Amino acid sequence: MKQITLFFLITLLLSCNDSNNCEEYYNNYISLRFESKDEKATTLINKAINCDKKNEDFRFEKVKFLIDLNKYAEAKQALTDLGKINRSFKSELPLNGLLDLKIGGNKGNDELRKVFDNLSKVKYDKNNFNLFYYKLLTQLYIKGKESTLNEIKRQNIYSSLNEKAGIEHLSNLINSEKDSLNILYEIFKIK
Repeated sequence: MKQITLFFLITLLLSCNDSNNCEEYYNNYISLRFESKDEKATTLINKAINCDKKNEDFRFEKVKFLIDLNKYAEAKQALTDLGKINRSFKSELPLNGLLDLKIGGNKGNDELRKVFDNLSKVKYDKNNFNLFYYKLLTQLYIKGKESTLNEIKRQNIYSSLNEKAGIEHLSNLINSEKDSLNILYEIFKIK
């Protein structure tokens, strides 16, 4: 019995140590990213992911980082890998379709349509604002500006100041001269 308890404690300590290393890699990555030390930052985000392969936050951070570096094909692959861990990144987030369009792929339109169809089935309330926002983004691309503005007026689930500001920003972009695709690129910081 003592041997089993000792084995359990050692395993627990080692896993905590690994978790601490993963967080340390991630925190160092953040520091290097803000210092624009991109190669070293890339190494550290990869170490954090390899250290904790199921950590969605690390993986999505890598996607955003690759987008910031204009490495869209790599970002799409990283997002595809993340979608294997959590399908909602593929079924509820329009980013995969947008990245495909940006790199000249032929699946972006279909991917955005699937996300729109999935999100159109959701019953929205104040607890799932992010999904509603993603629906608006895909609706903008699939159905156009007028349809999206009407949906914004019809729904009233924005409770926080950030949500209201996000909707106001989206409305302003829709009312600008930019086309729908470039609005989506701007929102997701795709240049």
